[in-house]
Amino acid sequence: MLLKSVLLVGLIVAFAGSNNAQQERILRIVSILDQPYLMHGDDADNGSYTGFCKDLAKMISEELRMDYEIHLVKDGRYGAKNKSASGQWNGMIGEIVNNEADIVVAPLTVTAARAAVVDFSTPFQEFQFSVLLKKPDIDEDESDEDETLTAFSPFHLYLWLAIVFTVLGMVFISLVIEWSFKNPDTHGEGFVNFLRQDSIFRPESITGKVVRFVYLVFIILVICAYTASFAVQREADSQSEVFGIDSIEELVTEDDMKFGIIDGGSTEAYLKGSNDETYTKLYEIIDRENTKVENYAEGLERLRLDEKFAFVIESPKAEFFSSMEPCDLETGREEFGPTRGYAIATRKGIKLSYDVNIVILTLKENGKLETLIRKYWNNIECSDKEDGGDDDSGDSVEKDEFDTLNLSEMAGLFYFLFGGLILILLVWILERRATTK
Repeated sequence: MLLKSVLLVGLIVAFAGSNNAQQERILRIVSILDQPYLMHGDDADNGSYTGFCKDLAKMISEELRMDYEIHLVKDGRYGAKNKSASGQWNGMIGEIVNNEADIVVAPLTVTAARAAVVDFSTPFQEFQFSVLLKKPDIDEDESDEDETLTAFSPFHLYLWLAIVFTVLGMVFISLVIEWSFKNPDTHGEGFVNFLRQDSIFRPESITGKVVRFVYLVFIILVICAYTASFAVQREADSQSEVFGIDSIEELVTEDDMKFGIIDGGSTEAYLKGSNDETYTKLYEIIDRENTKVENYAEGLERLRLDEKFAFVIESPKAEFFSSMEPCDLETGREEFGPTRGYAIATRKGIKLSYDVNIVILTLKENGKLETLIRKYWNNIECSDKEDGGDDDSGDSVEKDEFDTLNLSEMAGLFYFLFGGLILILLVWILERRATTK
């Protein structure tokens, strides 16, 4: 009995000691330079960092009541199986597997292959894929020339001609009617006065007043249609500056288009293993053209040198890069692919995995994680993003989809005019009969 008591006390002391050691030791965090997740701080020489993951690491360590230190991954990679050594992992996953770090705090995508060797927390950020391109250069002289006739663009040329001839026809009919009733105002100022429609032109005949009414209603309807069409066109022009990129399905059909992805990243793994026809074709183009890049900096550099190069990356990064100076990049209208997530990675089967998962869930529930995301993704520098706004509805209007109003679309207006002419004719006949008796 005494022996059992001694053993029990020993186990309790040992367990308490291990817990104290766990709490007192420094949490070794591995990460990777990747805007806006982790960037060098003001004192880069002394290991100073800033960014989303730096703030997240601080929150996690505070919740765990542990000190922490951040170091950059040695090979600059996220983590994939080495092609040369079977079963060996590189990047941040490799450092976790080899016990060179306790935890990965970085934009690390959860995949089945990675989850087989490390434990992942609940995702702290979800995403889909997006395509990032360089904005086309616009010739200012050419742009000014295109805008010269913008005021006439809401209506088709034939519709403008129909409106002009209608106005002239109404003037002619008005003059003929006033002549038929021998109105002295028809010799000289009648034409101008009819167009002005002011108090000077006051037709004496009932028929003339009907003509004036039909003309005024016709002009009001034309003005309303012109105003609405012009407003839609201007909205289309502004939206096209932000949402001017074709979908990924259309882009892969262009013969001169090249695509880039991060070599060995989760995006490559997904595209390579996908059964979707579009994604399979996309990866075949990338593999054939050998357009993989080592990191995001290389991809962005290539983007700015080639307007026919598309960088396929995660949507949060695409949104961030397109919103930063010099504002020469833009994203596609639609995100594509499955919804995936960035998560914290730890070694398999240790208590730290459970603790970190609880911390992430807590940060989500109390809103701190959402506040941290807004801190880095609502800091938009490019004015066109502010003007264009965030349209998540997918109903944005494209400039190419805007068509000018033509005669067939305005047929109802001319049907009204035709009915008015019949009414004018009937009133004129009745009034003539009444005046000739």
